[in-house]
Amino acid sequence: MSRAYDFVVVGAGSAGCVLANRLSENGRYSVCLLEAGPADRYPWIHIPIGYAKTMFHPVYNWGFYTDPDPGMNGRRIYWPRGRVFGGCSSINGLIYIRGQREDYDAWARAGNQGWGWDDVLPYFRRAECNDLGPGPTAAPTARCRPRASRRGTRSPRASSRPPTSSGYRAPTTSTAATRKASVITS
Repeated sequence: MSRAYDFVVVGAGSAGCVLANRLSENGRYSVCLLEAGPADRYPWIHIPIGYAKTMFHPVYNWGFYTDPDPGMNGRRIYWPRGRVFGGCSSINGLIYIRGQREDYDAWARAGNQGWGWDDVLPYFRRAECNDLGPGPTAAPTARCRPRASRRGTRSPRASSRPPTSSGYRAPTTSTAATRKASVITS
């Protein structure tokens, strides 16, 4: 099957999924989202303690190690990296941390314009929804809504098909009429 795309995004981790989503949200561009790993249907991905089952799983984790580090007496450190839709975010035990205000402000003082806490806070708030209620750093409650099922949603990462006889999955188009996004997994 031959098809042209406006953009190809390699890796369906957090950043890849967001990028494919943003590029395709207005329906103007077609996007092919490539992921080496499978869909995130493994039950342990969706349970906080599940990281114990994913951290060393060869299907969902690349299982990398660092180069020998002289500061660690030449030891190599295990460096788990997600090999699944959602990438490392799918194997990290559902942990999310913004970081400290002081770090962002230090980056801004070092010359990284736009990286101060007050600069990035609106982006965090835009991406988040939680049950903590109103507060100076909380997401507006109007943005919080029940999460729809992944299948049939507008998300490019929701599109996948079974492998073809060649061993590769055929590209598919998202179910949303306004989106032109495809996902190919191995």
